[in-house]
Amino acid sequence: MSQSIGQNRTANGDVTKLADMLVPERNSFAALRLALAVAVLASHSYWLTSGTTAAQPLMAVTGHSLSEHAVQVFFFVSGLLVTRSLMRAHGIADFAAARALRILPALLACVLLTALALGPWLSTFPTAIYYRDPTLVAYISKTSALMTASAPLPGLFAYLPVSQIVNSPLWSLKYEVMCYGGLALLGFAGLFDARWRSLAAAALALAVACLFIDAPHSGEASTSADNLRYFALYFGVGVLAFLMREHIEIVPALLLPLGSVFMMALGTRWADAATALFLGYATLVVGALDLGWLRRATNDTDLSYGVYVYAFPIQQAMLQLYPGTPALPLTLAALALVMPIAGLSWSLIEQPALGLRRRLMPASAAPLQPVPIERALRRVSLETVAVEPPPPAQHVMGPISARLAAMRAAERAEFAARLPRLPRRDWRYARRRIPQTRSNRLMADVNRYVPSRRARIRARLRPVYPVHKAAVMRFRPHPV
Repeated sequence: MSQSIGQNRTANGDVTKLADMLVPERNSFAALRLALAVAVLASHSYWLTSGTTAAQPLMAVTGHSLSEHAVQVFFFVSGLLVTRSLMRAHGIADFAAARALRILPALLACVLLTALALGPWLSTFPTAIYYRDPTLVAYISKTSALMTASAPLPGLFAYLPVSQIVNSPLWSLKYEVMCYGGLALLGFAGLFDARWRSLAAAALALAVACLFIDAPHSGEASTSADNLRYFALYFGVGVLAFLMREHIEIVPALLLPLGSVFMMALGTRWADAATALFLGYATLVVGALDLGWLRRATNDTDLSYGVYVYAFPIQQAMLQLYPGTPALPLTLAALALVMPIAGLSWSLIEQPALGLRRRLMPASAAPLQPVPIERALRRVSLETVAVEPPPPAQHVMGPISARLAAMRAAERAEFAARLPRLPRRDWRYARRRIPQTRSNRLMADVNRYVPSRRARIRARLRPVYPVHKAAVMRFRPHPV
């Protein structure tokens, strides 16, 4: 792990900071999100086959299931990256359009496919009765509006261990949108400006601490306010990490004390705080790993959202078609089926929807809070030494620090040092080399004693003085 993180060190050997890895080319957050979506799928397999949430992994150890911990990390990563997106947006409308285009098109496609294709196929009701049932319209409207994720479809999944639940993971999207709204209000108030950054970090830390006046919790008996405080805790820790990005260093050895605090805090009112700190820092350590081709593949094709929204109905459908399937085979079969569907969702829906953002927002709109450092870091790498235009003297991230400037100069010097260099004699005679054959060696020996062309020209142009015209010099002694 330390070797992989060492590849993300700066060129002068400094420890990687969070500010240095906030561009996709220098982090593996996309691969981590895909792994979290797969973890949610695997954890739900134990719930769907047994009918009880207590059967999910880690429930007896930490008090939270594997799927709940995965959602906690989802909200932390979302708070970290969405704050960066807000600071790079061209205003609140641009930020809202970006978030809506990322969530709603794929969600609507999933809801319509589930209600209009999967439902009539597996419902116990006849097709004509199924389409006339008002429950169908209620499911489409409530689920698309993120009002609830427990709306049933007529006659669908009625005799399964987890009956009449079509797509349970969608319930967290409502609270994520609420967190987006709160973050947009903070950005509109100007709390992310460079002049107010310290105040914003202190206020956000105080808000996160106030969540523990009454310990946040989530569950079946929780109200919407409880769930919002629960998710806002992890989202707020991610936002706070972004605000402190210049001071957070990625040191894997810190996971040991944070993990010890996390284990000791289990069962206390501070369990969620310790969980947020431990999982949040572990997320940064994993995100700093250089995963090679997996990082590049997940950055180009993001399948995490498609896996998250399509996995649950596919698992329920497989249990109805093949009752009694164990959890592990169900996980593998559902994963093999949902990955191509997620790929189609990304290629046909999600990626084109994200492209609409450029059409909706004019390119001439003045950016609300530009971040030239982020754009510069995206383009500067070990393989590219192009000279970037100088950034403005002051922006939301402040002036470019001396450490960042030294890092960029050292990276350019390191890349220049890698270029193949030949001795000076080889560079001079590289284009005049003659194959070493016997005839060529003989000609070289002959030409060695032949006057050069310049010498022959000088000899031809040198004036010749006749002897008879030369003045006769005679010795004449000087008189004393």
